[in-house]
Amino acid sequence: MLFAGSYPSQNWNYTAHSLIDTSLTNIVATIVGLAEGKHTQEAERCRLAYEEARTRYESLITALNEELCLVEKLFRSANQLRRANHLREFIDSFEQKAEEDHALTSDKQQ
Repeated sequence: MLFAGSYPSQNWNYTAHSLIDTSLTNIVATIVGLAEGKHTQEAERCRLAYEEARTRYESLITALNEELCLVEKLFRSANQLRRANHLREFIDSFEQKAEEDHALTSDKQQ
């Protein structure tokens, strides 16, 4: 007895009244059909895996781009803060110098 495929499988009996040689064309056609079916299933499985990986990749790229934008914004904010602190230091220094100059001027006037 010869079987091809999973349940329900195709089978052929080899008996004195029924030789397998007479069914050889049918046997080969069944095996080729099963191979094509397996190939189609595997191609579909690969396509679905590719689509899933592509979707996951695109979502990761989107998340990465969003993170890069946030990092750039953070650097801009840090740069603005540094400039503001530098300006505050300059103003404080200028005011302190002006107060010292004013104090010296008032001492000279007395």
